[in-house]
Amino acid sequence: MRAQVTLHSIGDAFITTDASGSVQYLNPMAEQLTGWSSAEAAGKPVGCMFDVIHDPQRTTVEGSVAQCLREGSIVALGKAFIATSIPPEKICFEITETAAITNVTSATRFITALKEIGCQFALDDFGSGLSSFAYLKNFTVDFLKIDGAFVKDLVNDPIDLAMVKSINEIGHVMGIKTIAEFVENAAILKKLSEIGVDYVQGHGIGKPHRLDDL
Repeated sequence: MRAQVTLHSIGDAFITTDASGSVQYLNPMAEQLTGWSSAEAAGKPVGCMFDVIHDPQRTTVEGSVAQCLREGSIVALGKAFIATSIPPEKICFEITETAAITNVTSATRFITALKEIGCQFALDDFGSGLSSFAYLKNFTVDFLKIDGAFVKDLVNDPIDLAMVKSINEIGHVMGIKTIAEFVENAAILKKLSEIGVDYVQGHGIGKPHRLDDL
């Protein structure tokens, strides 16, 4: 007797289920999108996977830049949004500054096309490049994620503090929200609050949890 297996796809994310609708396998992109490993998701109703994706909170996708910027990816993602009814405004793509600078033309085209349908973008590890501010005007992103290398020691290092202040100020002048990475303690959080950084992330705010523990 042949077992029935159903394949569900969301862009490059794939989920297989058995005849009862229970998850059998998530590919790496599906694991990233849902927050579950394939082993953790096995046996769960497939509806749980889509509940996570359709959660009112924004889902951030940090995928391979080469994969995102390859020929045909914009069309494929557009079709995926239509096929799955995922609201584009709930999706925020993260692209590292270094990768974006390396692929300026492709990155600009990708960002522009998907912002037109409602997606948002974050420029990750901002400040790590040699010409960060010069390139920033090329990318119409919604969020700047300040490189954690400047954040983790800003309480004691006046140069790191000045860098974070500068990135935050430039971002706000351009109408871009700022996110500080590597916020590991209350002292860093207090200083970032004084500076006016919009969002923070790091173990000082909360450590990673399984989705079903939240």
